[in-house]
Amino acid sequence: GLRSPDEAAALADAVVAAFAAPLPVPERELVLGVSVGAAVAPDDAPDAEALLRAADAALLHAKEHGRGRAHVYGPALHAAATTRAHTEAA
Repeated sequence: GLRSPDEAAALADAVVAAFAAPLPVPERELVLGVSVGAAVAPDDAPDAEALLRAADAALLHAKEHGRGRAHVYGPALHAAATTRAHTEAA
């Protein structure tokens, strides 16, 4: 498994790059794009449900910054999500 956010970032970037290359099909060329959000357990979340929420937050962040991006959940994103949750609850 992944042992650090740096490993997660490298893998996420590799996935984005792999999908960036056009796919040749008869008489056409398909261009796909992906955005990737990643989180690393147990650093980013104590359980599977929280880990999925963290990865989803990272994916949302990647999409907000343009197509074909990857982002790994981290302290800054956690702080922003916590602030947003407190604001929405008020």
